[in-house]
Amino acid sequence: MTAPRTSVVLGRGAPLSCSDPSHEIRGAVNRLGRGRKGERVFWDVQSYFWDRRGQPDRARKTVEDRAEWLARYRERTGESVLDIGCGTGDYSIALTRVGFTVLGIDFSPHMLKRAQIKAHRAGSPVKLRRVDFNKPLPFPGAAFDHAIAVQMLHCAADPLAFLTEVHRVLKQRGHFLLVALRANPPSGDLGKPSARQRGLVESAFWKFRRRLIKRNRWPRFEEDELTHLLESAGFQILEEAIGRKSVFLMCQVRTGPGAN
Repeated sequence: MTAPRTSVVLGRGAPLSCSDPSHEIRGAVNRLGRGRKGERVFWDVQSYFWDRRGQPDRARKTVEDRAEWLARYRERTGESVLDIGCGTGDYSIALTRVGFTVLGIDFSPHMLKRAQIKAHRAGSPVKLRRVDFNKPLPFPGAAFDHAIAVQMLHCAADPLAFLTEVHRVLKQRGHFLLVALRANPPSGDLGKPSARQRGLVESAFWKFRRRLIKRNRWPRFEEDELTHLLESAGFQILEEAIGRKSVFLMCQVRTGPGAN
């Protein structure tokens, strides 16, 4: 019996379908590494495994805690948040639950497809849009009250240009939650699922992913480097925390003397 297919429409173009991904993955892996298109394909493939990493309960609690962290800085319910690199939508959904109006953007249509399915199941009113954040963001200045970017700064071709764009689309005194890969994290697994969770195709993909990480294709950031980037882009840092593999920074658009 053939598994049912679920379709959702994201903006323009034909509906995207979700079914057994194995045949799509095999073709996608063969196209990896071909410039920007190859990068998009890589994240499309990631979408099939993204929600199976690590410990789901622990990850869910982390997402909820970060959403609550941003909520402590808002002045009223309904303030807008731009979730940059929203992936499969965990943060976008969590932010709507604590009273924000959220637009999630991502470069991967398959990530967005899965985010749409999860938002529908959760009854979340999050909006989603495909955006290449390595280009100028397609929003006017001061369009959002707040923004978040979780584990995606390593995908920015020019981190300073990206952070300057985030600053541009935020309102005066808007807040920005940045979570970035930490330089020199403790040795250990980088979120790989257990062997029992993986099939042959998935195992091959995770092997390829680890190879990319070891080749340092994805940059990691020192605390001082992140501070310099954020201050150069026009932010001031309000709070920071260091995790095992990540740096967490709550920032605000700088005002007064020296502001951009």
